[in-house]
Amino acid sequence: TLRSLPARRKILGSGAAVGVERMMSGVAGLRRSTPKKEIVPEVNNKVEKDGDDNTNKTDDNNDDGITSTTNDDGVTDDRDAADNNDKNESHKKNWSDRIFGSSKKEYPYSLNPVPASMNFASFRAKGGSRFEEYADGSSPYEISEYTISQSDEQARSRRVHVKAAMEFAWGGYTKYAFGADEVTPWSHRGKERWGNTGCTLVDSLDTLWLMDMKDEFWKARDWVRDHLQHDQAGLVSTFETTIRSLGGLLSAYDWSGDTAFLEKAKELGDRLLGAFPEGEDLPKAQVNLRNGSNKGSSWFHSELTAEVGTIQIENRYLSKMSKDSKYATKTEKVYELLNNVMPSNGLYPYGISERGGKIEFTNSKLTFGAMSDSFYEYMLKIWIQGGQTEPMYRDMYDKAIQGMHDVLLQTSTPSGLSYIADSNSNRMDHKMDHLVCFMGGLLALGAYTDPQGLESSRAQRDLK
Repeated sequence: TLRSLPARRKILGSGAAVGVERMMSGVAGLRRSTPKKEIVPEVNNKVEKDGDDNTNKTDDNNDDGITSTTNDDGVTDDRDAADNNDKNESHKKNWSDRIFGSSKKEYPYSLNPVPASMNFASFRAKGGSRFEEYADGSSPYEISEYTISQSDEQARSRRVHVKAAMEFAWGGYTKYAFGADEVTPWSHRGKERWGNTGCTLVDSLDTLWLMDMKDEFWKARDWVRDHLQHDQAGLVSTFETTIRSLGGLLSAYDWSGDTAFLEKAKELGDRLLGAFPEGEDLPKAQVNLRNGSNKGSSWFHSELTAEVGTIQIENRYLSKMSKDSKYATKTEKVYELLNNVMPSNGLYPYGISERGGKIEFTNSKLTFGAMSDSFYEYMLKIWIQGGQTEPMYRDMYDKAIQGMHDVLLQTSTPSGLSYIADSNSNRMDHKMDHLVCFMGGLLALGAYTDPQGLESSRAQRDLK
């Protein structure tokens, strides 16, 4: 839900990507502000093959990848494993106590690597009611450098399986629908739902590069260069086409430097500007890429904050790479108008319209879920993209997050879990959209880049 932030790291800025990669590289909460050092005690915590034909076998009763030793007869030798674990735990505890002291308990959950042979076809989710000790946002455990190194090793072992999932998905798309907007998994056919713009292919380019699937990437590049056309597409979503197609082309250019992507991005960017009616500063929900006409949403009576406020990162980057300011100038104006009508709590109703060059709200619902979500996301990321030199965007973000704490943040009963509710006409709607789950990552990114510093009360509040 961070919109492929690691994959599109250069578009956002390397500092943001590095921060998120550190947060995503291990178990939640392990990073905090501890500096990264390669301090690993001289102990082998893995089950190794040493003469006997031992294999790693996953214990389904434990967390990810807990292993036990199996001999030639297929019998698990739990005694040896238990003895080794006791020695390792004792060594780790003594090592950790010497460095950090023993005021907190050691991290108790498995951080063993996931075997490359792990068969996820039989995987069963463990369900909720776990890690309840983190409910208040703080950790009861002492996180040592050794624990962090284990977490990193576990994260690296998981990458094998993440890539395997991508290879499987891309293989199906390539076999049955290469160049189509979508692949239908049951009928094994291509389907054109996004104007015949190769949406799946273009939106996957940066992931192919990031996962080192270079052969697949260059084959997709050839299709973009030789077959991708936007002048045949009819009415498309301005927002979806910007984040998927324009963003995909720009990310591919940023990674590879291949100008075929930039040329297609400029052509698409020119056509997307048709979403702005003559003399108006808010884009319409739909634009016809063939003839440049535009129209509002087919299901909502006005524009949405998430749609008009989630096209700036891509257009700003296109302006930078093409050396043509028109894309940034046109889309940045949206934020200037919205900033001028910012509510006192920083939270925007999601329905908006433009009348005589001024923004009017068309409803009163406040949410970090559907119709608003990525508007708040882009406040922060535009500021990061610009080198943290444009205070308007950070101010809008900070005020919105303060409003979230003051108005929408709730605690469940009896579990005491935090959730971000909605408000409609000043009445609380005690639900949390699935889309709001991106807020954990956004709050962490905002805290790590807070102008007041990571140790400030505001940053620590948001980390918690």
